Amino acid sequence: MVIATTGGKITVTPLPTCTDGYFSGIEVTLTAAPDQGYRFVQWGDYLEGTTDNPTKLVMTEDVSIAATFESEESPLWYWVIIGIAAALGVAVLAYFVRRRLVLSS
Repeated sequence: MVIATTGGKITVTPLPTCTDGYFSGIEVTLTAAPDQGYRFVQWGDYLEGTTDNPTKLVMTEDVSIAATFESEESPLWYWVIIGIAAALGVAVLAYFVRRRLVLSS
C-alpha cells in the first residue's frame, strides 16, 4: 500500500504484474513528486527517515509507504525574525553613524 500525504504523490515503477501486488524479490523504484509549492522531505512508514528520492526497495512483504511533503512558503516566524533583524541592523548602523559624527566633531 502506498500513501502520500498532502502536497504530492508517489509513483511506483514497475507496476505490479499480479492483482496481489509484487512477487517477492522484485525491486521497485519509488518516486515522490511534490505538488507546486511543496518539497519532498522524507519517506515514512516502512522507509521511515529515508530521504533519497527516488529510492529503491526490494519487495519481500506487504508494506505501507508514505511520503512527507512540506510547503515551500516561509512560515510567519521566519518573516518576524527577518523584520527584527532588519530593524536591529538599522538601529545599530544609526548608532555607529551618530557615534562617528560625534567623534569627528
